[in-house]
Amino acid sequence: MDFSKLARRYFQFLEESGFRVVKTADQFVRYESSKAVVQIYHGRISREVGVELGPQDGYEGIRVFGIYDIMASLGIDVRTRSAYLPWDIEQDVRRLAAYVKDYCGPALSGDQAFFHGVLESATTRSDDGARRRSLVQARTLANFLKTRGEWERFVFVLTPWEKQLSEAERAELTEARSKLIS
Repeated sequence: MDFSKLARRYFQFLEESGFRVVKTADQFVRYESSKAVVQIYHGRISREVGVELGPQDGYEGIRVFGIYDIMASLGIDVRTRSAYLPWDIEQDVRRLAAYVKDYCGPALSGDQAFFHGVLESATTRSDDGARRRSLVQARTLANFLKTRGEWERFVFVLTPWEKQLSEAERAELTEARSKLIS
């Protein structure tokens, strides 16, 4: 299967919209216009079929944004997967071409505000994930401290997370505080 020919077939609409092919390789095609870049690839190791878009001059030091971050910023959950078989590769290229055509008009025109929204969304999702991991770590440490009867440290670890705790966890925190007072 010739990936670059496949990608060019499904992304033909880019050429019809003023983009030109500036680079092709076995697993890669890059389009450019005066305002934006689009890269379609099939990872040699990951086998992921993906698309990256960005303004011609980049945004905040980032050259391109992955289609998954772009779609997530629009509230659409798109999952990545590995594609090994020609049918799967073609299906993914076709699906991603439809996403770009249907949802990425502002990206294709190099709209800086659009890319700002994508960057903000990605940062928020990253921060949310880090907060969730920190809460899990706090709960794990608090459970360990509870088994040892280290109530002062238990309270210290869980207090910053009080609003995110379950009702049962808040009750345990209240009980631990009362143990410190008495």
